[in-house]
Order: sequence, then C-alpha cells, then structure tokens
Amino acid sequence: MGRKFGFSFSWKRALGVSSAKRRISRKIGIPLTKSGRRKKVGRMAGCFVATAVYGGENSIEVLFFRAFRDEVLVKSYLGRFLIMLYYKVGPFAAWFIGRMPVAKCLARGLLNRVAGLIEQHTYLRREAFQYREH
Repeated sequence: MGRKFGFSFSWKRALGVSSAKRRISRKIGIPLTKSGRRKKVGRMAGCFVATAVYGGENSIEVLFFRAFRDEVLVKSYLGRFLIMLYYKVGPFAAWFIGRMPVAKCLARGLLNRVAGLIEQHTYLRREAFQYREH
C-alpha cells in the first residue's frame, strides 16, 4: 500500500505495539515472534530441577519436560512468563535438591504428579521418549 514512496505504513508501528512487544520480549528474555522462539528454543538450557531429580539430561522425564516447555509452554504469554520465572529460580532449586536427599524425594513425587497432569491435558506422553534415551 505505501510502497510507492519507498516506505511501508504499519498501524502496529504507528500505535507503538511493535515497540511495546519488543520491550516486553527484552524484559522477559523470550522472543514473542514464532521465528524468534524457534531460534531461541534451540539454545535454551535443559531442565535444571528435572535433571537434578532424575539424574541426567537424557532421562525420559527430562526429555518429556523439555518437550512440554518447547512445544506447549512457549506458545503462550503465560507459558513464556513461567519459563522466565523457572530460569530465574530453577538453578537454585536444583542446587538445593542436589544437596538434600529429602528434597529430592519430595521433588520427584511432585514432578511425577505434574507429569501426570501434563499427560492428562496435552498430547505429550512419557512413553514416546523411552526410545530417545541415551
């Protein structure tokens, strides 16, 4: 439409929506665009707490929780906020769980329940990851 004069007009840009989204994205550290999320998901770290509880980056449960993050949570604003919050708190929680056997046992029980809820409410299943281990 406005390409005739060498520029294009955007209502989102004119109203400040684009810059607001950019500021939010910078603040939470997670891209708001689909292409940006795809690029970042490849660089995101593993699941700190699940790795501390289940004992390895390639355990079935860690792969399951990582898939939940990458395929479900990252698609919504609330999910991206939860991911950002987890990356702030997760390293400390994993450190604590690694040093307290009781905390590890409690966290395993909690994560098993969370995994069950994820299986109930999404298409993800832990069995799908049993052959990807190693």
